Amino acid sequence: MAASEAHPLMEPPFPATHQLNAELDTPPHGSAHGVSTPYLPGYPRISLQNRCGALDFLEKEYCSADLDRMAGRLWWMSKQDSANISPFHRQLVKRRSIIVTEDPKLHLVWIYDRIFVKPLPRYLTSYAFWRDYLGNDADVTARSRYIHIRKAALGYLRTYFYLVRSESDFYIAQDPSLHLVPIGITWEQFCNFTTDLAKIPDRDVSRRYAYGEIRLTRLNFYAPLLLRKSHFQRVEYQYREYFARFYGPVLFIIGITSIVLSGLQVAVAVEEADPLLNGRVLLVVALWYKAPEEHMFPQNKELPDVIWAFSPKGWTDEELATDWLHRIFVPQTARKGKHSILILDNHKSYTTGEFQYYCLENNIHPLYLPSHATHKLQPLDVDPFSPLTTAYGRAVEEYTPTGIATLNRSVFSLLYVQARQTAFTQRNIRAGWKRAGIWPINRQKLLDDPEIKNFGRTTPEYQPAPVKEGPNHLHSTPKKANEIRELQATIEAKVTPRTRRSVRKLSHAALQEHAGAQLLQNELNDVRRQLHHQELKKRSKRMAKENVQRSWNLEQVKAAREGRPPSRVQITRRTENSLRIVILSDKLE
Repeated sequence: MAASEAHPLMEPPFPATHQLNAELDTPPHGSAHGVSTPYLPGYPRISLQNRCGALDFLEKEYCSADLDRMAGRLWWMSKQDSANISPFHRQLVKRRSIIVTEDPKLHLVWIYDRIFVKPLPRYLTSYAFWRDYLGNDADVTARSRYIHIRKAALGYLRTYFYLVRSESDFYIAQDPSLHLVPIGITWEQFCNFTTDLAKIPDRDVSRRYAYGEIRLTRLNFYAPLLLRKSHFQRVEYQYREYFARFYGPVLFIIGITSIVLSGLQVAVAVEEADPLLNGRVLLVVALWYKAPEEHMFPQNKELPDVIWAFSPKGWTDEELATDWLHRIFVPQTARKGKHSILILDNHKSYTTGEFQYYCLENNIHPLYLPSHATHKLQPLDVDPFSPLTTAYGRAVEEYTPTGIATLNRSVFSLLYVQARQTAFTQRNIRAGWKRAGIWPINRQKLLDDPEIKNFGRTTPEYQPAPVKEGPNHLHSTPKKANEIRELQATIEAKVTPRTRRSVRKLSHAALQEHAGAQLLQNELNDVRRQLHHQELKKRSKRMAKENVQRSWNLEQVKAAREGRPPSRVQITRRTENSLRIVILSDKLE
């Protein structure tokens, strides 16, 4: 090839006196191309007499098509600084393993706890190699290719100035398991060789080596966008490790999507929610025992938000629970096409098939609280009941000075409704849901409760039953005269004569007190029966109870008083100033 004009770019990067390999310096007599060996030092298969083959090898060794395509966007993945390269000893401090690679695109690429480094070949430390093969080549048509390969090789060579900065780095590079630098050279020789490498500017190297270390995870992340490939370099060769890297992004996307959808759902629900149900309460149910009587109802013309129901023991039962669901909960909460959640305790009246079927029929989903946990999980028990107790006590104190000596059930209904309106505010109701951790959902609220944290063994140790001695034993309290005498006889059999006389005195005194208490109890029972008989005479006749009806509103009560058919009433939703119950017709057909 004809010689071409010298160019500063094509000069070797170090002087001949600082080279580390001299195998290409002195050619034998009659050898071609002025070389002393027929092959590339360290690579016997690469013939130097075939310059095209040698050029293809060098291009494969130092050029990377992927990095050339990504060069303009490498600042997305790494710091734009060619000196951003940690020496070998710092790599070990960062707990990175040094992995030997011959792939030029992986040189100084790191992932997690390892970094890939391409070893420095012997021929690249030869002055003659740079002069004859990466220098002033005579083939003008291949000049651009030579320049491209030279820039990549020059940038690669410059990285060893930053990788080996101290003697400890040099010894790490010469480790037999790595062989990152040629053997047979000293630390002083290597320092002389790399002295001029730091002076190489970024414009003389390929654009990849304008950056130092690059994170492989970021290269793989941007590879689909910049390279139109699924990855830059595959690092997992098992399906488990391959799919594991998607867990984090997939969970993150699912979490963000759930939060966004939940926010949209809450926003739509708030916009469409009835103001009545936004922190409001349902109608009151007053549950009395036995059958309804006129004196139990307030003597006023207004229709308070009260439904009266009656049961033999004063407790709710299966029939009343279904009646409450039908008359109160469903009319005030049901929305066409909407679903509701009804939070209940585990009382047997709420677990019947009829109750659950009626819930499902009206898109109501019952949610049962665990047993013995309502004082922590039920919103009413957690917050609203406390201000209700305070408000009712205040209402009683204000009502008593008016001259009313007793609070019958009619007065109680009025005072309770008044206290309920004061205590069951939107703020208190929302506070109950929040403190219970139900809404907003806060599972940690219950777990952080001191009672739950300090929960320990509450079941007492087994205690054997006391041994009985005779018909009455010493562990039971005598309540009848014969039991006192039997206990006296039991004690006298185990004590001295002097103590026996004292026991008889105590027994006689106990029998006298027992007889007097029995007489007083009999007189008290007679007085109670007389008062109860007088009270029954003052009461009006009882309301007629229909076979299919278990609860009444005030309109039905007034109709019974006046002896007329009750007007048909319907529960309606109201604003702050409108009634909840309205009369639909004068007579109930």
